Amino acid sequence: MTARVSETDEVSDDAGTRAWLSLPRRIYLDTSTLQSIHDFGGVIFEEEPFSPVGRAARVEGLAAELDALRKVLLVNQRAMFEFVVTAASLREVQARNRTQFTQWVCDVVDTWLIQSEGQDPPTPGTTFGDPRFGMVSQKERRLLQEALVW
Repeated sequence: MTARVSETDEVSDDAGTRAWLSLPRRIYLDTSTLQSIHDFGGVIFEEEPFSPVGRAARVEGLAAELDALRKVLLVNQRAMFEFVVTAASLREVQARNRTQFTQWVCDVVDTWLIQSEGQDPPTPGTTFGDPRFGMVSQKERRLLQEALVW
């Protein structure tokens, strides 16, 4: 696929280019995904063999989930997504009280803050305040709303 960019930064009318440009530029990392990246980074980034131990050995489908995450992160090598960690997710991470994990997530947050420097924060939304989401806990609604907004 070839995209030509003119001096005015207009991209050609190529369908593949339009599809590529329509991809979201930010990916929200929830606490579970952050934990997976932290715990299995060697499997995801270094193609180390997956050898689950302890509780991880009992998680059905974990190998497939890690492979899917690896593939998403491979796309990122070209797509240059911004990985978003919201304040609500950070509070959730800090509540786990695992110092090494919390520090690593704070480093991910710092990277995102550097990448998004100069951008205005989005206007807070109210999508998950709708009564049809009443079965979702207040905590989860906050997490989802922040992810949607960012």
